[in-house]
Amino acid sequence: MASDLGQNGLPVASGMARKIDAVAHQDAIDKRTVTVLGGDLDVIYPRQNKCLYKAF
Repeated sequence: MASDLGQNGLPVASGMARKIDAVAHQDAIDKRTVTVLGGDLDVIYPRQNKCLYKAF
């Protein structure tokens, strides 16, 4: 679904939480995606999404 939204010019906006948020960003990473971070830019949370964070 996130990929379809991105292909139609609609950005995916979500937190970078585990599971569904991470999947939505991964599906839309090459289109349009915006993440809302819950902390400082140098503190990646959850740590499991470090690769996703670096892909932005």
